[in-house]
Amino acid sequence: MFVLLCCTVLNGYATDTLKIFKKEIPLGRMDRGIVDYTVIPKGQVMIGTTVSYTTFVNEDYELLSIFKDFDAEGHTFSFKPFIAYFYRDNSMAGLRFGYTRTLLKVNNISLEFDDDMDFNLNNIYLLEHKYSGTGFVRNYVGLGGSKRFALFNETSITFSGGEAKFVRGKNETLDGTYSTIRELQVGITPGLTAFIMNNVGIEVSFGVAGFTYRKERQVHNRVEAGMHQSSGANFKIDLFSIGIGLAVFL
Repeated sequence: MFVLLCCTVLNGYATDTLKIFKKEIPLGRMDRGIVDYTVIPKGQVMIGTTVSYTTFVNEDYELLSIFKDFDAEGHTFSFKPFIAYFYRDNSMAGLRFGYTRTLLKVNNISLEFDDDMDFNLNNIYLLEHKYSGTGFVRNYVGLGGSKRFALFNETSITFSGGEAKFVRGKNETLDGTYSTIRELQVGITPGLTAFIMNNVGIEVSFGVAGFTYRKERQVHNRVEAGMHQSSGANFKIDLFSIGIGLAVFL
């Protein structure tokens, strides 16, 4: 009798405890007040371009103490038009084509780290041309009901190819290398769009993550040939890949 009584009490206590800790699942979705503003509706077509020009001159490196004698100049020019279609509200898919030209001339660079270590480069010439094609998907998030500002995130895959010429020395010590370049890039690029007119926006973007695979075929002095492959991934904000562009929505 005592045993049966204890079992009854314990069973009752367990039942009450389960009622206390039982999780009640609410029916329906909770309204958290988050509004998904439609910035660009389905069916819109976007065309635009991104242009960048970067120079490297002596004055940029005068304050760096490790450069004792710096005489070099160069530039990088990039032109990338694109077209995209909004297959649903705030989401689009598109294609981008690009051309990049890099030129670097080094007459002399002397680096001195301490009294026992120094490094010198001179008479270097580098010229590189690259063409690229990119497929991308982009999603927008509107900031407020004004539809003037929106954040976006873009995921892209790029195939590129080009040629490069590297020359060093002069007269009897002159030698050169000709390279054929093939490259694959996968990237994630967030950014901000500001609409200066109803159908015209200015875009600012920067890379935060990506993967690159590069393959080069090199011919040295038109005699020796070789192959070089490299790959790498980065997960950081790249301040040197900031892009500013103009987009028109039709």
